[in-house]
Amino acid sequence: MRTLLLSVFLLLVVMGCGKDKNDPAEYIDQAPAFWGEEDCQGGLSVKAGPITGYTSTGGYLWAALVRNGQLYKAGNAIYIDAGSFTVGALWVGTSHLEIPEGLYEYHIYLTIDSNDVGDITRRDLEAGPMYYSLEYGSAADTNCVKIIQGDSVYFVVVTDGYGYKSIEVWDSSAGSQGYAWSALLNGDSLDNRWLVQLNANGLYFPLKVTDNNEDLRWIINAVKTSSPYNVVTAEVVVNKPARLGSQYNAYDDQISYWANVHAVPVAILKGLVDKESNKVGGEFDTSSYRYEPFTVDFAMITYNTGPLNPSALWHTPYNKYHMGIPEWLPWGPMAAGTLLVAADTMPAVLLYGAQVQDQNGDGYLSANEYLAISGQGDSWEHTIPEDSDFVAQTTIASSYGMAQLLWSTAVAPMAWNGGNGGNPHYLFHPDLILNLGAKYLRSRYLKYRQGNWYMDWRNALAYYNDDAGNYPYADDILINLVNLYQPQGDKR
Repeated sequence: MRTLLLSVFLLLVVMGCGKDKNDPAEYIDQAPAFWGEEDCQGGLSVKAGPITGYTSTGGYLWAALVRNGQLYKAGNAIYIDAGSFTVGALWVGTSHLEIPEGLYEYHIYLTIDSNDVGDITRRDLEAGPMYYSLEYGSAADTNCVKIIQGDSVYFVVVTDGYGYKSIEVWDSSAGSQGYAWSALLNGDSLDNRWLVQLNANGLYFPLKVTDNNEDLRWIINAVKTSSPYNVVTAEVVVNKPARLGSQYNAYDDQISYWANVHAVPVAILKGLVDKESNKVGGEFDTSSYRYEPFTVDFAMITYNTGPLNPSALWHTPYNKYHMGIPEWLPWGPMAAGTLLVAADTMPAVLLYGAQVQDQNGDGYLSANEYLAISGQGDSWEHTIPEDSDFVAQTTIASSYGMAQLLWSTAVAPMAWNGGNGGNPHYLFHPDLILNLGAKYLRSRYLKYRQGNWYMDWRNALAYYNDDAGNYPYADDILINLVNLYQPQGDKR
């Protein structure tokens, strides 16, 4: 292997590597052009070219980014036959995940042995350095559009002065077939592929973040409607937002993540969390809790006229987490659930313990004794017939966490843990409750959608809160809260 002396190399750099092309001495000319191209996936190609030179033996031509004498990234090698050569461009492909921003040296190497490719200490010819200041976002690709998850200011179907009218979106992981937006709004492809949604103003935007593995890539095709019917294509990358609004931001990453998993608009999911959660120390309270004595316990758990008739307490997994029942109250005697722990019963004690009273002194708190607490909302404005009063099932007839999902809803229909559920206090964990809550909200959207984006999510929110549809609840989120939590900044 022949390595040029350092002094000769420096001289060549200073003089631009200029040589007489008839001179058999081996050389690589300094490239006259040098640039960077950033793609929609956060990748960057640092390119130089054309590359000219002469080699008497042939070999492998490659480029590398070097910093402080350390190889950061090598490009793919191109084999060069012996003699004079010209290569249009060499490039080094990298991304913000691989190397940091900063000033780099760009070198071009030729090595005779393929095993030496990527080893900057074992080169036979070298040109450089050229200096490149790596700044992600500064090397723009005109066929790339970048937005953030939940961005609603996006493409519209319009006709411009050049005849470009319709716009299509397609998922490249599904093949080359394109789906027109008009078809997406009415077909199953909309919900199977989660490609786009239409907001109240008639604007389009993707719901899901671009997949890091490029399994999901967004492609925009603007199709010219007059001859020639050519297509202009741009790739769109959907990045995670840096934050959702300017308040209660501690759980924005989790909210964005689960909104993306279940194809829920991020601002709507955070608006729901705001509506459902208490606030502690300037953040959402992950330990938010509410027992539902009449609408859930009386109507669905202790007494059940549906598939769990006559009582859910006899069925798995309810029988693993319920409160114990004495022999003189309905369904007694019944021992406490086999998997019940103190952390499951404590939320009711902490929230209601100072208000609820054991009025008959039997050592058990009944549903009516909880209903005697005032100021708990309309769902508590009931009285259960005395002969039907029962032990309050404060563990399995309650809603939990930031999304205030009922334990029973998490079990079915959300099939938490395969329908086996888990200890109720687990639902205080932010990721678990946001996962199940976003999944349940998406299921309400799919069940009650009618083709109008705004009304479909209004329906979803209304039926998330109440099986009869609570539209004042939905309107408060959509009108008063969603605007507070619009995505801000690009988090890559």
